[in-house]
Amino acid sequence: MRICDWLPADALVGPAVRDPIERAVAEWSSGWFAGRADLRLTALEPRPPLWAAELGRAAWHRRGAAVSLAVPPPALSRLRGKALDMRNAVRPETERDAALLRGFEARMVADLAARIETALGICGRAATDASPAADPWAGGAAALCAIVAEPDGAEALRLAVPLEHAIAFRKKGLPPARRRPRPTRRDAALAHAKVRIGARLGSAALTLGEFRSLAPGDVLVLDRGLDQPVELLADGGTQCFARGRLDRSERMTLIVEM
Repeated sequence: MRICDWLPADALVGPAVRDPIERAVAEWSSGWFAGRADLRLTALEPRPPLWAAELGRAAWHRRGAAVSLAVPPPALSRLRGKALDMRNAVRPETERDAALLRGFEARMVADLAARIETALGICGRAATDASPAADPWAGGAAALCAIVAEPDGAEALRLAVPLEHAIAFRKKGLPPARRRPRPTRRDAALAHAKVRIGARLGSAALTLGEFRSLAPGDVLVLDRGLDQPVELLADGGTQCFARGRLDRSERMTLIVEM
């Protein structure tokens, strides 16, 4: 799965996704190192990582149901020493000692993967071993890459979250889509609008001089009689939309005849 054009990259590396991962890393660091190593998330990118020359290219291992981790051997040795509060590097004397240390390292790293998956709501069966996994970006696949570093800035490990899980988690945090109101028919939408209706009884033509000399009480002779149709106008317009007739039986009323 790739980041679609409609889903900007910062939607997956912003606080909504970064904060849960950051908290999971902090809790893991506090639980395993008890203040001896304050590891923190220093980068979260939706692209393959660039490996520092001094670290080499560490192999990826599936440590959880979906999350893979890559830990360079020198960094893993430092983390193990801090977790066990060992001031100096100690070489295992027997194969049994070496197996115990490898098992300890595997549990330590797998616990981080489990915490990340819990934070992002990823469900599934965790990997039963730490066998090498395919590159998370191989074959056109996509994943978020998170870098965890020590207080002095030295890189400790990298983890990859498949993009499909990051997108699913991001969608859960979005507000529900607002339902659009059903479109209303035009007639129903305009049914309550008020329209002022006017009636034009007739007209008269005057010269400018006659118009200027009009005074109260003057009589104008219109071009139509009271028994002729009256034009109806809407909202002060000049276009006649219907006709009617005057009814003078009791009070002056207008009967629409269209």
